[in-house]
Amino acid sequence: MNKQLVLLLVGLALALLAFINQRLTVLPIFASIEDEAAERDSRRCLAALNRDIELLSNLVNDWAAWDDTYAYIKDKNAAFEESNLVDTSFFDNLLSLIAMFDVNGGLVWGEGRDLQTEEKSDFSDVFDLFLD
Repeated sequence: MNKQLVLLLVGLALALLAFINQRLTVLPIFASIEDEAAERDSRRCLAALNRDIELLSNLVNDWAAWDDTYAYIKDKNAAFEESNLVDTSFFDNLLSLIAMFDVNGGLVWGEGRDLQTEEKSDFSDVFDLFLD
């Protein structure tokens, strides 16, 4: 055989071995690493969501158990709005939306804020979801 053909066959054999090695060894290891990273990131996201839900639940329970909130839902007094439904209620609690509903599901009060610009945001489409 001539030297060029031998070199070509050796080169093809090495390329084939490298391909088989990547498919059987390297690719499964990388896939496993990616799966582990995705699972770890998913657990972190879930933990963050659970923390947010717990904080929100505590805040909602505090406001719901408050006699002043109960009275506001009944009589919609302006003094409650002026002292409690203010910008700091949104920004201190990192809330984009605050809504209060009566026992029949009617919207008593609701507003939204853009936490970046600190300006009012239109959330009427969100309120419509609750009111339909």
